[in-house]
Amino acid sequence: MGQLEIFCAGVNVDVLPSRPLKNILVNVPNEGITSKDIMSTVKMFQYARCTHTYLDSGGFQILVSELAGKRFTFDETKQLHISSEAINITPKHVIDVAMEMQPEIVSALDYPIRKLTDVNDREKEFLNKLGYNIVWSRKTAKLRKEKCPHIKLLIPVQCYSIEQFGEFFHQIKDLEFDGLSLPVRNLEAHEIAVFLSAFYKLNIRMVHILGTSTLLTTALAAYMARHYFEWVSLDSTGWRLMAEYSSYVNPLSLKTQNIGYNVIIDENTRINCQCPWCNGKTFTYIKNLPYTEKISFLRSHNFWVIEHVAEELYEHSNTVLTLKAHLMKRYPDTKKIEMLCRAITIFDALKERDIDEIQFVCQQEFANVIN
Repeated sequence: MGQLEIFCAGVNVDVLPSRPLKNILVNVPNEGITSKDIMSTVKMFQYARCTHTYLDSGGFQILVSELAGKRFTFDETKQLHISSEAINITPKHVIDVAMEMQPEIVSALDYPIRKLTDVNDREKEFLNKLGYNIVWSRKTAKLRKEKCPHIKLLIPVQCYSIEQFGEFFHQIKDLEFDGLSLPVRNLEAHEIAVFLSAFYKLNIRMVHILGTSTLLTTALAAYMARHYFEWVSLDSTGWRLMAEYSSYVNPLSLKTQNIGYNVIIDENTRINCQCPWCNGKTFTYIKNLPYTEKISFLRSHNFWVIEHVAEELYEHSNTVLTLKAHLMKRYPDTKKIEMLCRAITIFDALKERDIDEIQFVCQQEFANVIN
């Protein structure tokens, strides 16, 4: 059985949901601009008593800059820079920060693809950014090997389809790296399952799923970690963002409930949560806390719930049937649970077959579920 790890992202030394905090993910643009920033982050790792630390390249900031119309450059002769107007970042900047920060894991610099639905638009977007992602993966891998080979390297997969992934992987398969990271904003849980199947068949055994903590994706990660991979991890900033909007994460479904000051709450509604913060509390009590205390409370509760749910999903992932039964008790969307569990079942049955066959069977099955 492999490891399932949940990374807490969006933290700083003043915003930690709890201590100790097992896993922390930071990124280059937010925590690596100056040596002072880096030293502050290292001290945060120590203060939180982390077991695992992850430095994300911050490639997402390039996409944010693109969408906002900011100026972005990739000049390694100039300093790493990010502002409201411009960004300058390269693989060299990423590895320089990694050398100083010394995380356990670092991601190669990537140029994220936009969230699109049209097939032609997706293909154009993929091809427009493929060259960057190949060159930056190769450059990051080379620099990591030369300067900090003890730090594990994950390469992000910026693809909409398995076919595109095959095209990308063909260009990087000769590199020395430890695993792959998968941004999932363009994918449903059953589509993520097909990507993980492809990774497994290529003997990839370490995977990070970027920027999500939804119940179904966490369930998939738990099953894959328990049965196929040595390491599957996820990260989320949702615990913090949701707290700042007075949203309470449901300990069963991981969906959110607004408990802002203007929300009317039934006094008879009971809290069914085992976290240390909710013990003996009511929604009315949480709702009426002073703003700063309320945000702190929700941050702590929200991340505890995300971690605890992941642990329970891992425990119930010994078979697809036990996982499905556990999910049915937690989540109202039975159709999505069916799709996820069918995808896992197909992979279990066909894992020795070609990935194209796995994908074809999944597409047929999902069409039947949807219809």
